[in-house]
Amino acid sequence: MRSVKILWFLFSLLFAFPAGCLAGEFGAAAPEAIPEEAAPETAADGGSEAVYAAQVGPGAAYVADVAAEEQIREYADSKGWREGWDEARKRMFVVQFSAFNTDDPRSDRNFLVKREMAAKQAALQGKSDIIRFINSDLSAMDQIDVPGTDLYAALNQEYEAVSQRIEAQRKNLVRLLAEVDTAEARALDEATTRDRVNALIEAAIKRLDGEFDAGALEEARRNRYEDAKRRYQEANAEYEALRRKAEALRGEASGSFASAVTVRAKMPLIGASVIQQAESWSEADRQYQVAVLLCWSAELEKSARAALSGLLPEGDAKAGGQSLAEWLAGQDLSAMVGPRQFLDAEGQRHFLGVTARPAARDAALDRNNRAIADLFASQMAIFSLFADVDSFAEARQLAQTRSSGDLEQVSDVAVAETLSLLLTQKFENMKVQGLSPVLRKRVRHAITGQDMHVSVFGISPKAAATAMKLERRAALSALAFNQEQAFAKARGKALAEAVTAAKRDPAAIRAGELAGRAELEAVRSRAAGASASAPAGAAGGRSASGSIMSGEAADDF
Repeated sequence: MRSVKILWFLFSLLFAFPAGCLAGEFGAAAPEAIPEEAAPETAADGGSEAVYAAQVGPGAAYVADVAAEEQIREYADSKGWREGWDEARKRMFVVQFSAFNTDDPRSDRNFLVKREMAAKQAALQGKSDIIRFINSDLSAMDQIDVPGTDLYAALNQEYEAVSQRIEAQRKNLVRLLAEVDTAEARALDEATTRDRVNALIEAAIKRLDGEFDAGALEEARRNRYEDAKRRYQEANAEYEALRRKAEALRGEASGSFASAVTVRAKMPLIGASVIQQAESWSEADRQYQVAVLLCWSAELEKSARAALSGLLPEGDAKAGGQSLAEWLAGQDLSAMVGPRQFLDAEGQRHFLGVTARPAARDAALDRNNRAIADLFASQMAIFSLFADVDSFAEARQLAQTRSSGDLEQVSDVAVAETLSLLLTQKFENMKVQGLSPVLRKRVRHAITGQDMHVSVFGISPKAAATAMKLERRAALSALAFNQEQAFAKARGKALAEAVTAAKRDPAAIRAGELAGRAELEAVRSRAAGASASAPAGAAGGRSASGSIMSGEAADDF
């Protein structure tokens, strides 16, 4: 009777699930549909088409002396996939890359970890481009700042006036010197630099002072000379004072121009994934580069939601399609790292995460490397499905005009640019069902020759639905098991309590006491009778000679 009740309970529990939960045997309920604007039949979603074309076509093969980014762009061009949003096909392509410096990847102990991190950064930057297209906040600013008084410019004005006065006296001295020495007069007249002019004027003054002291020049000309000399010396003293002031102002900003732009985007992104990847190493600049091509569309978003919810969509099977195992067998696993998508022969879309760690001789290290590869492959598989993406980027420019400290030189202009970048993708406490390893293999990296363990984890709508079915079956089994355990424990407890209670039963205790007393009295009575018929020799406390044998049955107490 108890078993019948348990079976009836499980049967009723099974039918308590909504009808949508019973697709197949234990299928998943369909997620709520997202309303969309009606679109013409010609505007089909091309995201799935692009993913399939990337998986069946030839990959980005090794090309010498070509950067990974360039190779990816050439690959996209060969497919006719332009970067940005494609309105006709309702899809978006993004090319991004990340790089790190290494003297030689072959001898870099941490090369595979650096490579994986570069691939993650490139993918994250690509996702950032996608969410910025969908929804972003933009701020920008240009600003010119000129101080109220430009002291350096004011000094330059004074300098020009003093220079004109010195020039006038130079011409007077040239005329006077020509009457004494035409060659020196020509040299003074043709001098161009300020230092050269001053030196020749000082030499001319010494020469003319000597001539006048010798009385070689008449009084009128001497007066003109003294006037020119005085005016020159006054102007030259002012000039020197201006130079000292200018030197004190060296580097002082006389004006600035500032420009800034800030872009912030934050939203959950579902279904954006890498469909092609390339790697390169340049011996010239010691730079290893990882470039990726990402694709996103509304159809890919639906497929990702199906994988997360366990919905079994209608398969988009392609003629001549491959299974996931067949496709992976034909891939160069050494050139794969990061998130991927694959459409199998049944039309099931697989969201994959691929990573690798070095193969080590030390058994403990090798085991740890494999475990780490599995964890990060799981992470990247989920990132190919879903991530909360947060992107913040800010660029600033500043140009400052600074005094050179030399009145004969133009002001200096100093410029600087800065970039602040914060990109994040994450998921927290997300329930994931159907994620499992699909391939673990030891391979050799094509560029570095390093042996490495590649780990591939994947999830698909079918796998998620199966996992949900198994979860419900396990729950029903656990319910039955727990009921059986509850019955068994209660039965055992009741038996134990009955045994314990029997030890304290008053009726049994009273009956035992009465029986014991009665038996005790009977023993006493028999003992008294035996004492009365004892041999005479036993009296008086002395032992009697003779023998005795037990000829009667013993009493059963």
